[in-house]
Amino acid sequence: MSLEDVQEGIGAVQAGDLRAADRLLRGALNRGDLPNEARAVALMWLAETSNSTRFKIECHELAVEVDPHSAAARQRLRKLRGGTLPLPDQPRPAQPPTLPNQNRMGGGGAPLSSDAVPRMWEFGVRGGPNGIGTGFLIVRDGLVATTRFTVGSNSSVTLIDRNGGERLGQVVRSYPAHDLAFVRSSVQVPYLRDMTPAAVRAGTPLTADDYTARTEVSTCRSPYRKSQNWFLTDFDDGLMDSFTGAPLINDRNDLVGMLTRNANRDTGTLYGLHILFIRRKVEEFYIEVQDAPDHTYCGTCGCRSLIDLDNDPYCRICGTVSPAANQHRRPSQFPPYPR
Repeated sequence: MSLEDVQEGIGAVQAGDLRAADRLLRGALNRGDLPNEARAVALMWLAETSNSTRFKIECHELAVEVDPHSAAARQRLRKLRGGTLPLPDQPRPAQPPTLPNQNRMGGGGAPLSSDAVPRMWEFGVRGGPNGIGTGFLIVRDGLVATTRFTVGSNSSVTLIDRNGGERLGQVVRSYPAHDLAFVRSSVQVPYLRDMTPAAVRAGTPLTADDYTARTEVSTCRSPYRKSQNWFLTDFDDGLMDSFTGAPLINDRNDLVGMLTRNANRDTGTLYGLHILFIRRKVEEFYIEVQDAPDHTYCGTCGCRSLIDLDNDPYCRICGTVSPAANQHRRPSQFPPYPR
């Protein structure tokens, strides 16, 4: 199915229907049954659906990663980084290669290996009070979703990418009551995993992926009766901390939620937070930033508040001293004691 979608997506690019090409190619890339060589080809054609140079570079960087032997991907990436893209009134660059021979895809001879979806969405989150957890990209330009349990009251954490590299992440918003936190990073990816708006029904198979590429499989036990934002899983609260904040994937490879540390008192099983709730909080966060860009994150309550480090270092929401103010030396308001 994925190979047919890639072929149709290539045809749509050649026909000029970029919207259909984008949908077909992203759908094929989100599934884990594409061989690496075909995945690299799909990424190079996905780059042709946008005029953004940054997007093209992201697609070709990932193509080189999944298929290091692709000379076409390396050559085109080198040109993109060198700023040698032709101007709009010049001829278009040579088109990416087509899919390899079907015989190499399993129709005859030795089939290519089929790896899982490239691990470009999950990150380790280190620096909080409860060990290293997992976070995943919820927005293409670098916003990472994880749990409040993982980040604690910290305003910054360290993100560990799929290659073991580390980068600074800034905690920008958290929701302690829902065990949710957002971390801003400098990561850029060409596409995200498909998300489903459907409710998670009892018996739905669930897969949790942590940042180390470990996988745990379970099922949805039942939706939470009082709220559609939560669903109870069969994951036990004895699960390793690295799975805290892990994305939950259903049997169709769609992202349905995030595994939290909130557990059922009677069974000790963990709750998942639905992806629609997380996306809704993302939208609310961006509105908050747009309406009040000068507000600062408070690690105690998780809100964004107007905090004056020199004169009024207290959060206007919860009244606690801002963590940033603790590191900011204010001049004394009183004269020194006489000696």
